[in-house]
Amino acid sequence: MFDRSIVALCDAHEGPVYVAGDAVLYATSVRRPGPQSVILRVVVDGGDVDEITVGAVMPNGMTLDHDGLLVVCEQGDLDHDACISRIDVVTGHREVVVDRWRDLPFNSPNDVVVAADGAIWFTDPEYGHLQGFRPRPELPALVHRWDPVTATTDVAADGFDKPNGIALSPDGSTLYV
Repeated sequence: MFDRSIVALCDAHEGPVYVAGDAVLYATSVRRPGPQSVILRVVVDGGDVDEITVGAVMPNGMTLDHDGLLVVCEQGDLDHDACISRIDVVTGHREVVVDRWRDLPFNSPNDVVVAADGAIWFTDPEYGHLQGFRPRPELPALVHRWDPVTATTDVAADGFDKPNGIALSPDGSTLYV
């Protein structure tokens, strides 16, 4: 299946997004003092690792959208709201897509997937509060869907205890959490 492997020494934790055309792997680091984590770029040919500086606050799960931008779950911290952002890794431009549901702040978005229609689905557990870097949640642990046409966010699923991990079936008809 794979014809080679690379070794890159880094403190990768979540994310991973492989961009075949650029031969680059993006991942988020483990939490560092502060608290803070960063987005790492691993160059497949040679294994060089550098940090992407874009102002993302506690980045966690990531994916690519249809424009080739990184869609990032930012967990936030005690001073910054959690959000879903889009980052152009070439220009460094960062755009907050959504940071609230019905005027209530997200807990600490964890994992994300983009559907064929451009909708962004993401999990929002309370890990940031449980780990001491986010305030007490105002929302239960939920799965959200952001609609790119209306720019609105809805609850897609509830009743989870710390939803973590999200994927769509190849035909987009089934959401896995």
